[in-house]
Amino acid sequence: MRQGEIWGLTWQDVYLGKCFVRLHDTKNGSKRDVPLSKEAIRLLELLPRKAGNTNQTSSAVIFGRALELANIKELTFHDTRHEALTRLARKLKVLDLAAW
Repeated sequence: MRQGEIWGLTWQDVYLGKCFVRLHDTKNGSKRDVPLSKEAIRLLELLPRKAGNTNQTSSAVIFGRALELANIKELTFHDTRHEALTRLARKLKVLDLAAW
Protein backbone atom coordinates (compact mmCIF):
# COMPACT_ATOMS: atom_id res chain seq x y z
CA MET A 1 0.00 0.00 0.00
CA ARG A 2 1.11 3.53 -0.66
CA GLN A 3 1.68 5.83 2.28
CA GLY A 4 -1.19 8.10 1.25
CA GLU A 5 -3.52 5.08 1.02
CA ILE A 6 -2.57 4.04 4.54
CA TRP A 7 -3.22 7.52 5.91
CA GLY A 8 -6.57 7.62 4.13
CA LEU A 9 -7.82 4.56 6.02
CA THR A 10 -10.43 4.74 8.75
CA TRP A 11 -11.60 1.92 11.02
CA GLN A 12 -14.67 1.63 8.78
CA ASP A 13 -12.29 0.46 6.02
CA VAL A 14 -10.69 -2.28 8.15
CA TYR A 15 -12.27 -5.74 8.11
CA LEU A 16 -10.18 -7.70 10.61
CA GLY A 17 -12.59 -10.65 10.65
CA LYS A 18 -12.37 -10.95 6.88
CA CYS A 19 -8.62 -10.17 6.82
CA PHE A 20 -8.58 -7.17 4.46
CA VAL A 21 -8.72 -3.39 4.25
CA ARG A 22 -10.68 -1.50 1.61
CA LEU A 23 -8.96 1.38 -0.15
CA HIS A 24 -11.27 4.01 -1.60
CA ASP A 25 -8.80 6.60 -2.93
CA THR A 26 -6.20 4.76 -4.99
CA LYS A 27 -3.75 6.06 -7.56
CA ASN A 28 -5.88 4.80 -10.46
CA GLY A 29 -9.13 6.02 -8.90
CA SER A 30 -10.77 2.64 -8.30
CA LYS A 31 -11.50 0.91 -5.00
CA ARG A 32 -9.49 -2.14 -4.06
CA ASP A 33 -9.32 -4.62 -1.21
CA VAL A 34 -5.92 -5.43 0.23
CA PRO A 35 -5.48 -8.71 2.11
CA LEU A 36 -3.97 -8.55 5.59
CA SER A 37 -1.42 -10.97 6.96
CA LYS A 38 -1.84 -12.50 10.41
CA GLU A 39 0.91 -10.19 11.66
CA ALA A 40 -0.80 -7.11 10.19
CA ILE A 41 -4.05 -8.11 11.91
CA ARG A 42 -2.22 -8.65 15.20
CA LEU A 43 -0.64 -5.19 14.99
CA LEU A 44 -3.90 -3.49 13.99
CA GLU A 45 -5.63 -5.09 16.96
CA LEU A 46 -3.15 -3.26 19.23
CA LEU A 47 -4.17 0.16 17.92
CA PRO A 48 -6.82 2.30 19.60
CA ARG A 49 -10.10 2.61 17.70
CA LYS A 50 -10.27 6.39 18.08
CA ALA A 51 -8.58 9.09 16.04
CA GLY A 52 -5.12 9.92 17.25
CA ASN A 53 -2.81 12.85 16.81
CA THR A 54 -0.31 11.11 14.51
CA ASN A 55 -0.16 12.38 10.96
CA GLN A 56 1.77 11.59 7.80
CA THR A 57 4.57 14.01 8.69
CA SER A 58 5.10 12.61 12.17
CA SER A 59 5.03 9.08 10.78
CA ALA A 60 7.99 9.98 8.56
CA VAL A 61 9.89 11.06 11.66
CA ILE A 62 8.98 7.83 13.47
CA PHE A 63 9.98 5.77 10.42
CA GLY A 64 13.30 7.63 10.27
CA ARG A 65 14.00 6.96 13.95
CA ALA A 66 13.20 3.27 13.50
CA LEU A 67 15.68 3.12 10.63
CA GLU A 68 18.34 4.74 12.80
CA LEU A 69 17.72 2.29 15.64
CA ALA A 70 17.98 -0.61 13.20
CA ASN A 71 21.09 0.95 11.64
CA ILE A 72 19.47 0.91 8.19
CA LYS A 73 20.64 3.54 5.73
CA GLU A 74 19.22 4.76 2.43
CA LEU A 75 15.76 3.22 2.77
CA THR A 76 12.52 5.08 2.12
CA PHE A 77 8.97 4.18 3.05
CA HIS A 78 8.27 3.60 -0.64
CA ASP A 79 11.07 1.00 -0.71
CA THR A 80 9.03 -1.12 1.70
CA ARG A 81 6.41 -1.62 -1.06
CA HIS A 82 9.06 -3.13 -3.29
CA GLU A 83 10.31 -5.35 -0.47
CA ALA A 84 6.80 -6.60 0.25
CA LEU A 85 6.16 -7.40 -3.41
CA THR A 86 9.51 -9.16 -3.71
CA ARG A 87 8.64 -11.36 -0.74
CA LEU A 88 5.15 -12.06 -2.08
CA ALA A 89 6.61 -13.02 -5.45
CA ARG A 90 8.47 -15.83 -3.70
CA LYS A 91 5.19 -17.24 -2.35
CA LEU A 92 2.64 -16.57 -5.09
CA LYS A 93 2.37 -17.44 -8.74
CA VAL A 94 3.17 -14.49 -10.98
CA LEU A 95 -0.34 -14.27 -12.46
CA ASP A 96 -1.92 -14.42 -8.99
CA LEU A 97 0.37 -11.61 -7.82
CA ALA A 98 -0.44 -9.52 -10.89
CA ALA A 99 -4.19 -9.99 -10.35
CA TRP A 100 -3.84 -9.03 -6.70
